[in-house]
Formats: sequence, structure tokens, C-alpha cells
Amino acid sequence: MIPILSRLQDETKRLMIAGSDLAIHDPKLQKLIPTLKAMGEKAPVFAKLAALTEELIQSKEETASKLVELSHLVTSILYTQGKTGEEGSLVQSELTFTYETTLSHRRIYPLIEALTTSGSGRLQVIQEAVESGAYKDLRLVLPFVSALDDPYAEIGDYVATYVLPTFDASILPLIQENFHIKGAKVDARRLKVMSHFLGQEGMSLYLDAIENGSKQVKIEAIKCLALFDEAEDLLLTYARDKKVDVRTAAYEALATRETEKAARCLVDALHGKDHYHVMYVVQNSDSNILGKHLLSYVQQTYEAYLATKKIDEKDRFEESLRLLQGKQQEDIKSLLADIIHNVDVQASIAREALYILTETYGIDSLAEFPNVHQLRNRSSLVDFSFRYALLHSSKEEVFEQFSRYVKRGRNDYGARLILEMMDRGIFFKGSLQPFDREYEKQRYYYYDDEEKTANLCLEAKWDARWVDVLISMEEEKLALRLLTDGKNEKYVQYAMNKLALNPYFSSSRGVNAMTALLQMNVENVFDVLVDTLKKTDKYSNSIKFHLTTVLENMRLFTVLPTAYATELERIAVEEIETERIKHRLLTIAHDLKKSEEKQHV
Repeated sequence: MIPILSRLQDETKRLMIAGSDLAIHDPKLQKLIPTLKAMGEKAPVFAKLAALTEELIQSKEETASKLVELSHLVTSILYTQGKTGEEGSLVQSELTFTYETTLSHRRIYPLIEALTTSGSGRLQVIQEAVESGAYKDLRLVLPFVSALDDPYAEIGDYVATYVLPTFDASILPLIQENFHIKGAKVDARRLKVMSHFLGQEGMSLYLDAIENGSKQVKIEAIKCLALFDEAEDLLLTYARDKKVDVRTAAYEALATRETEKAARCLVDALHGKDHYHVMYVVQNSDSNILGKHLLSYVQQTYEAYLATKKIDEKDRFEESLRLLQGKQQEDIKSLLADIIHNVDVQASIAREALYILTETYGIDSLAEFPNVHQLRNRSSLVDFSFRYALLHSSKEEVFEQFSRYVKRGRNDYGARLILEMMDRGIFFKGSLQPFDREYEKQRYYYYDDEEKTANLCLEAKWDARWVDVLISMEEEKLALRLLTDGKNEKYVQYAMNKLALNPYFSSSRGVNAMTALLQMNVENVFDVLVDTLKKTDKYSNSIKFHLTTVLENMRLFTVLPTAYATELERIAVEEIETERIKHRLLTIAHDLKKSEEKQHV
């Protein structure tokens, strides 16, 4: 296609939308005329285009008809330049896929868009589809294969690691036909997927890629050798290569093998110049043999730390501890327990050991030391004792044991950790929870069951005495969320005092205080909400930039009894001046009436 024709077509489309009158003396069309005239010397049709363009920009009459004539001519020329397909003969494809087209358009469209376009947020769409299992559809095979070359590297890596290997071997020819041994990162990804399907049959390919491939392809091919016992010596050789990328690839391959040679090589690397490169590799290894060697390595760093107490030895020991995370061996559990009990070990290291213990074996692993904070030099670990107590003690026992620590305030390390747990786990209850901004803000803390286990405050029952403690500490957000007793005048007055500081529906403090009053089921809460709305309405001009927040927070009226619907309707009509607030209140009153009608059906 001739570029100037495309440009001319774009300009005519622009003027069709903007109006033909704007074509008069249009500078963009003017720039195209000399080129069209020059091309017209060889092809008369271009001379015709030049003449029509010139007439259009110079004429003050009938510009619309001239623009249409020019547009028709350029479109006709472009049509003759087009292709409807590739030249050649049709052949029957040998590819056969076992997948069906079972996914609905609603499920498949966002995924195809994420795989074939650019922009942010696409990886999350792909991950959610894969995690839900809604992705094995015939229409997604090619988009997933093409995604190996996605400009966003994380998408290509994710597809190569977690998606394509879950398909069957029928997709292998699609990947093989585009593989180039001297290619870039995308070809390394292709080789990774191919190795999943080829397995040991691909030995010659991997060796060829190591010998003749590009750097990235070679690195991936080295990792593929992990499948072959006969290639272990070759991997050990690559682990001594001059290039760190080659050594790291060899370490990754060796970390998957259950052999003494591989384990010794990796532990030797931990002692050498590749310490930091090999740390991540061995930490993620599932090898039982390597696990035993890692335990021995950590014990050596532990003994060296106790013997010298040097900063370098301390740092090395602390780093080595992380190698044990996820390794479920009884000897490892015993070592962690010894580190926690040993008063010669700094509390920060004992904290790391406790974290590894609970992450690997669960919170019940604290049964050996339920009150670890009472051990010598371990008072800063009170948050671990608190977590265990929430699971195994009564709410009264929890208060009596830990309230004195919380009273120290957020400047105290242990108290701050407990209060932060409470921040992430104490919210308004039941139907009031959606109005809790902290609940929305902290959603990722309790997204799944694992997080609910990690933050036990989410399921905890709280002794009523916590309210007085939190009020005395000015922990306003937590105190308001724990208020439930509407007969306690002190608590009602506390919430009313906080509302008086910011008596508007645009204020998070004001909304929290009103939500607390609703939670306490205070007798005059309707009057309080209406009075606050009137004040918000009165000063709506000064809070106009928060009007959207006001309208959203007015949802609090929806939790009131439906009997208030008529009164809300009257207030909206007679006492509210701001139109958007009035309309919102009328809508809420209408919805309450409908709910009341349904109750009587």
C-alpha cells in the first residue's frame, strides 16, 4: 500500500467528521499536493487526486460534494491495492487439538484481550483465569502460544511456566515451528515449554542449544539437563564456569536433583563467591538430600555465630536461617526450637526462627513455647504469644495477659505489633462492615483462608474491657469498632464526642462515629444521622469536592428500619437543599419502602 494514499484517506475521514468547511486552506492537505502531482506524472490517477485536493482547499462553495468525491476516489484506489489473502496453494494442516470451545464469550473475551493487546493489568486477568481453571479452550491456544513473545516479560514468563505446560502435547508443533536456536528470550521460553513435552527425548536438542544457541537459549538448555542422570557431571562442570549466568543455570538444574553430588556442589557454592546467587535457588528446592546438607550448613553458621559473635557471622547465620523455610524435617524443627530458647541469640534472630517455624509448621507449632515472650531476652516477641493465645485461650485470659503490653502504646515494639494485628482484624460487624473503610483498605489481609489463619484477630472474640483500654490510649478507630453496648452512657457519649469533632458525611471520623452508634443500636441514632446530614447539606458548598464521598456514605441510612422511609422522604423534600443529596435521600427512601412492601408480601 502506498503511504501517501493512507495519509490522504485519514485526512478525508478527519474532515468528514469535523466538517468540510474546515478543508479550506487546510495545511495537512496542502502538504500532500506536491507529492501527488509528482506521482501524477507517472500515473494519471494521482494527477486527478492532486486536482481534486487542490479544488477542495481553494473552493469556498460545494466543499461537501468535493470532499465526498475525493474520498470516494482515494478509497477506490486503496481497494485496488489491497490483499484478501496470502498467495499459494491450500494444504491440509496436520495439527489436531483436543480442546473444545466451551467457554462463554463473557469468560473468554477479557482473556483474549489481555493476551493480544498491550497495557497494564493484563497479567492479573490472565492469572485469575488460570487459577479459576477457565482457560483451556481451543480459541485460546494460539493467543497463549503467541503470548510467549509478549512485550511485558512477566506475561511471557508466566505463560511459559504455569500455562502452556498444562496443555497437552498437541500444542508442541506450534511452538517448535517458531523456535530459533540463536533467538532471544522468547526462544528460551519456547525451549522451556518444549522441554516439558519432550522430556528425555529432547537430549540432543538441549546439547545442540548449549553448543550453538544464543546466550539466553543456552542458559535455558542447561536447566533442561536436570532431567538426565548422565548429564550431572556436565552440570557440575557448568557450575564452575567463568560466567555467572551459566553457573546460576547449573545451580538451578542441580537443585532439582536428589543426589549427593548435586547437594554438595550447591552447599560448596554457599561457602564461596556465589553465595547470594545460590541462596534463592536452594531455598526453593524440594530435594530431601539437599535439605539435610542445608541443615548442616545452618548448624555450622549457628555455631560460628555463638563462638565469635562477630557481625559478619551474625549476618551470615541470619541469612542462612531463611534456607530452612518450608523444609519440613524433624531435625530442622529441633534446631529452630533451640535457637528460640537460646538466650545468647539475639531476639531479632529468634523472631526470624519463630516466623520460619510458624510459616512451615503452622501456628500450633508454638505449643512448645506458648508464652515465648516470658523467656529471657524475648519480651519483644509478645505478638507470637498473643497469636497463640487468641487461638487457645479465652477472651478474658487474652485480655488479662496482654492488655498490659498493649497499654505501652505504639512506641513499644511488641505493643505496636499487637495493635497492628488488631488494626487488620477488628472491623464493624455484620451489615455495617461494608461501611468500614478500614475493612476495604485491608481486604488483601483476609483475602483467603490462609490469611485468616495468619491474622487470628479476624475471628477473635474480644473482652469488653478492651474498649476502656483503647479509649484511654486514644486508639479511636479500634475503640469505635468494638463499641456494642448502647446502654453504656459513657460509650455513647464517647462516640457522640467523636462525631461532634467532624459532624459531616464527608468525614471518615464522622462516619465511623455514626457507624458505631448504629452498631450500639442507640435509641436516637436516626435523629443523629439526620442532624449530621442537615449540617452536611448546609455546608455542601465548602465540601463540594467531597460530594461523591457524601453520597456514598449516605448508605448508612439503608441499615435503618424500613419504617423510617416516609420520614426520610419528607426530610428530603422539605429540609434538604443540595439537589444531589436530596435525590440520593429520596432514592434511599424509595428503596426502604420497597423493602417494607416485600416484607409484607
